[in-house]
Amino acid sequence: MTVISKSEISCLKMKSYSKNRKDSNQKLLYTSLCLARTLLKNCRFTLTLGISIMKLKILTAVCIVSGLIIPVNAQITTISINHHAATKNIVNPNISSSQNRILPAYKIETRRGVTHFSIHRFSKGNEVRIKIMQNAVENNDIEDFNLAYDSGNEYRMGNLYGIENITFPLYVKVTYRSWNAFHTGRYDVTFEFTINNPGVWNVTIFN
Repeated sequence: MTVISKSEISCLKMKSYSKNRKDSNQKLLYTSLCLARTLLKNCRFTLTLGISIMKLKILTAVCIVSGLIIPVNAQITTISINHHAATKNIVNPNISSSQNRILPAYKIETRRGVTHFSIHRFSKGNEVRIKIMQNAVENNDIEDFNLAYDSGNEYRMGNLYGIENITFPLYVKVTYRSWNAFHTGRYDVTFEFTINNPGVWNVTIFN
């Protein structure tokens, strides 16, 4: 029977403790390496995501800037709020592309003695219809009515004045004398406008 002294037992215990501590240190080192690798992957993912978001923002900005460049032959739809009319702006075919000029659907040249007005495109065609109103009814009490225009044929249907067979753009000048709203005096009315877009247009003048 082998007898182990106390010093040998202490030595064995120290060796066992050193081995266990070494194993523990290796496990801790392995865990630290795994954690570092995970953090590195997350950093790479975050960096890649950040770069992708930045590229997306740059692409969006380029698209927005590109959208502001209007081609010469493009058509732009707008709403005329002041005159309660839906209008469409087009490029005038009579103007060269180098000028890159976009005309409105219509333009008011002169407005005297007119409280308000409305101009809106009714349908396809080549006609302009003009109606004169006062106090929410047709103004039948006018004098010296004159209608000047640069193309088409004039006609009258009741209290409706019209121009048909038009070549656009069309310039129109309407002049007449009208009573005021209280019927206490007369005044001169002048309303000049130009319509650039083809169609059937309804023009209403209010005194």
